[in-house]
Amino acid sequence: MGVAQKIDVDLCKPYLLVEVKPMKFYVVKRIQISRSDSFKFIYEGEDEDVGIKYFKVNDHIREVPNHGIELMVECSENESVNARAFHVLRLQALRDGYDFVSFQPYHGDQLVEIVNEQKGYVGKVMPRLFNEIPIDDLPSQN
Repeated sequence: MGVAQKIDVDLCKPYLLVEVKPMKFYVVKRIQISRSDSFKFIYEGEDEDVGIKYFKVNDHIREVPNHGIELMVECSENESVNARAFHVLRLQALRDGYDFVSFQPYHGDQLVEIVNEQKGYVGKVMPRLFNEIPIDDLPSQN
């Protein structure tokens, strides 16, 4: 994959998550986007000895129902529609006070569903929003 763009994701809330197994998410540290607009994730801890940082739904994080509400993504011909989509997802999570954000793929691992390609792109992305489960709310280990 010839890398056209690298996006360093701020390792602060709202964290960008990617579901790697059902209900298990890794924290994204960097996104590499190719000239063909495909993307690859580098996860927090992947290139370190500590291991990859992960969260499990109902153990560490709680998903907030989204009710199928999509976000619109607009970008120019010179922009990556996927890079723009990641930016829009994090903006919504930051604006609405969520701790984590991810996305629901459309077909395979496709992030954005393109709805118009005239002079740039207009697409839609399906966010998944999460909040951290406070330590006090976790079940007792006794």
